[in-house]
Amino acid sequence: VQGTITGLDSGRFAWIDMFDEGMMFGNGTGVVGEGTESSVNFTLEGMKRTNSSSDATGYRVMMDPDGYPMQFWNDSTGTANTWDNATLLQLNADSTDQISFTISEGNDIAGTISGFNRNDWIFIDAWSKSTGQMGFANVESTNVTCEENGVTDDCSATYTIQGLSPAADYVVGADRNGMRVFYSSTAGSSVPFPDNATVVDASSGDQSSIDLTFNVTTHTLTATVAGLSDSDTVYVNAWDPQGGFGWKKLTGNGSAVIEKLPTGIYYVSAWADGKAELFYKDGTDTTERYHEAGQLSISGDVATSFSWANVTTHLISGTVLDASGTAVTDQLVSAFSNNASAYQSVITDSNGAYEIKALTPASDYVVDAWTVDGHLEVTGVDISTADA
Repeated sequence: VQGTITGLDSGRFAWIDMFDEGMMFGNGTGVVGEGTESSVNFTLEGMKRTNSSSDATGYRVMMDPDGYPMQFWNDSTGTANTWDNATLLQLNADSTDQISFTISEGNDIAGTISGFNRNDWIFIDAWSKSTGQMGFANVESTNVTCEENGVTDDCSATYTIQGLSPAADYVVGADRNGMRVFYSSTAGSSVPFPDNATVVDASSGDQSSIDLTFNVTTHTLTATVAGLSDSDTVYVNAWDPQGGFGWKKLTGNGSAVIEKLPTGIYYVSAWADGKAELFYKDGTDTTERYHEAGQLSISGDVATSFSWANVTTHLISGTVLDASGTAVTDQLVSAFSNNASAYQSVITDSNGAYEIKALTPASDYVVDAWTVDGHLEVTGVDISTADA
């Protein structure tokens, strides 16, 4: 498949991608612009023909240029701004110069971000629900200004998200090492959840003074972990479906302290290599099943605990061989249980062997491998009382 991109500024990068959802197959390539008055060519090779598979739906073709709006190919209008309005390309033979894109400038959203320290990594994004379009900006260290020593949340910077497709409902947010805030039109404030954000109308031009600050009230979660060896590494995670999240890494038993969590209702879990993942359920109770997890209300500093002292798990092991009995190396093997709400995957070694550890006991595990020759599957693997 060949095509052209016109108007890509010199040195700017654009990615072209094709994907067929029915065949679950796609490919992509990148090009570098040669000037706004020039065109650059692209070629995608090795594309499966859509008439070769009954599962084929047609290829959705997308161009994502740096600093410009994302575009989808449409055979009647040339391009479309949304995923749903793309034309699905039926690829029955080599296509020469059939796909063409012309760069459009789009609109910018700009403002300031404040309330962080010099060592923070700051990331700003804008997303439109109606179009699915999005854009991003990083805060560079050379752009940061601090009032005092730069470590007491006294820093600020300007940002610009360039080349957004016109839309009236952009939600603009910022991330500070896992802490999220969203734009609010109330002067000098931001909100911790996207549902409470003030949407930004960038449908007819650039928008400025979209200022954000990390001034939302936050709290601390202390999670005590037990039942581990001194060498075990454990990760404690807390996330609110509305947007707040944080995590902490700990070696051995002790307390993991997650800071800067905005008020919300959080799922909390703890995971260690070779151990079952534990989820907060209620009070000090935990569960190994995600669907049984409860949510912890955080409106002040709180504490909870996780212990593997009495947790029973089993493992599934085996080999992956080809038709001639030769070991298949580097093969992804997965185990899934609906009853246990458990899923894990591993890679086979040089002997084709695999071992999936720390699985919650259940009798309905499905073990599968997606290979170049097809989908291999073993159902009804029972580890309710022992390893398999």
